[in-house]
Amino acid sequence: MLGAPGCLLRVLGCGERAWVRSSRVVARRPVRVHLKGPQQEAQQVIREYEDMQAAASRKVMIPGQKSKHSEQAPPAVDPDPNPDKLLRNRIHFKLLSGAGSYERKLLENMKHPKYRSEHQLFVAEGHRIIREALEHGATPAALYFTRLGLVAALKAPPSELKLEHVIALNDLPLFKAPYKTLQMWSSVTTSPGIVGVFKIPTIEPTTTTTISPPLTLVLDELREPGNLGGVLRTAAAVGVHQVLLMKGCCDPWDVKVVRAGCGAHFRLRIHTKLTWDSIMNCVPESAKIFLADVHRGEDAEDMLGVAGEEEEDGAAIKQRKINIRRDSSEDNVYELDIEGNKVMVDNSYSDPEHLELYKNVPLRTVRYDQLGLGGSDGGAVLVVGGEVGVSNAAKKFVSDNCGTKVTVPLANGMDSLNVGVASGVVLYEMQKQLHNITSKKLQEKYESGG
Repeated sequence: MLGAPGCLLRVLGCGERAWVRSSRVVARRPVRVHLKGPQQEAQQVIREYEDMQAAASRKVMIPGQKSKHSEQAPPAVDPDPNPDKLLRNRIHFKLLSGAGSYERKLLENMKHPKYRSEHQLFVAEGHRIIREALEHGATPAALYFTRLGLVAALKAPPSELKLEHVIALNDLPLFKAPYKTLQMWSSVTTSPGIVGVFKIPTIEPTTTTTISPPLTLVLDELREPGNLGGVLRTAAAVGVHQVLLMKGCCDPWDVKVVRAGCGAHFRLRIHTKLTWDSIMNCVPESAKIFLADVHRGEDAEDMLGVAGEEEEDGAAIKQRKINIRRDSSEDNVYELDIEGNKVMVDNSYSDPEHLELYKNVPLRTVRYDQLGLGGSDGGAVLVVGGEVGVSNAAKKFVSDNCGTKVTVPLANGMDSLNVGVASGVVLYEMQKQLHNITSKKLQEKYESGG
């Protein structure tokens, strides 16, 4: 109800608009009306005219003619002016979905040891291992990645990336793959986003800068990839001349071994699948041979017995060795290896009953810091057993060559060390004593003026 004023206005015939305004006035609800002044109306007319002129200038123009509006337009700005990204965008690659069948199935085939052995290939997973392989001249068969930044970092950090680095990367067989695909092929929980397949390199004989007598490491029945990778890493750090892997060890070029080695594979001469009957062809003739058996839990009593025999007369121990040793002159024959070289083969290692006699063979035992390498010009050979201990063939090899057993003192009731730790302790002591030999000779030569 609008009351009496509203009824009066309606009777008088006022317009509906006036009636509503009057009703609000009566209800004390004033309405503010803003009217445009002459200046505001003039500005609106000018804006409408300018818009109409601009619309006319954007109509069809003569070919080759540029409008005034287009000439004054600011140049387009690159949303990401980072030079590193501009260089990365110049890297040439192929999508894995559009690659050939060889590249698409390569990583899947690399899971089979037989395929890796036949084609002499290995997998390097992660930015660091791939860069190590490229720096040491390993030939890549294919590189799979998820982001260009990972590829660019193989040559230089982002702040130091240059055009020559990009040109070098363009020579690599690069294939961009989805992250889910690399995760499916990865051997770790979280894929690093870059995987490479390389040819197994051939390491030259002169891979170490040391001038000390050569140090050889022989690994017997080492079957755990992580342990093998750690031992190879230690051997490379010590400066071992060569590593001999006997038949029964795991593949040194397995992806887990390569990852645990942290680049040691490209700094060592690694010989695989060797047999004890021909091991002497790979060992210097005048080298001193040592045996480090790290698996001592089950043979604690036997080792105590051997340690007690050190107090016996040396002739008695020698006589016990002669009793189990047979004439090797009849067993030694010469054969040709794969490369056609003439090598000596000892057939006595093929007799299981004869090897069983060496299970508890007495060996002279010394501490790791009392090796006595002062006069060893031919270097040293260290035989290390795996997780199940050394084989009878390894004990026969050490015994027949007048070798010595090495022990590392243990405390707190511990009966063994990890194979990587034990080999590291003994190898560093060996390298120290061999280095002292060289230093002493150089000092004598300098004093004599030679």
